[in-house]
Amino acid sequence: MSQVCITYATGDDLEAMAAIESRLFSRPWKVEHFREAFAREYATLLVAKVEQTVCGYVCMYCSADEGEITNVAVDPAYRRMGIGTELMNAAQLEAREKHLQQLILEVRISNEPAISLYNKMGFVNCGVRKNFYAEPVEDAALMVWESKEC
Repeated sequence: MSQVCITYATGDDLEAMAAIESRLFSRPWKVEHFREAFAREYATLLVAKVEQTVCGYVCMYCSADEGEITNVAVDPAYRRMGIGTELMNAAQLEAREKHLQQLILEVRISNEPAISLYNKMGFVNCGVRKNFYAEPVEDAALMVWESKEC
């Protein structure tokens, strides 16, 4: 496999991000949602690329000393290659550079591969958001990562 490159998203990446999102989630962000996030100064959108092809992304909103990971996904054709780990590492590096004390995210309680990744990255489960997801209705695990540098 070619080298994976993690970079800041550009406007040209947003449609590819939305295409991945639409294949993976029952209520996906559309390209307009990615454009809105991209335009916000408090948002950070990172993409993973293999040979200039967007194969994954992570979106994060930053406010004061906290970040919220709103979306993270890896195209199924590129899974099990460490791309999710690289994206989460990049998000944590970004959090440290912005002096964030913590990152939070929600994940479907049935999404064991994602929960395993987040645990590996140092996130801990700190609660449940009842009926957080729709289509199908499901609880979300609320997970938090604390920066050791703040």
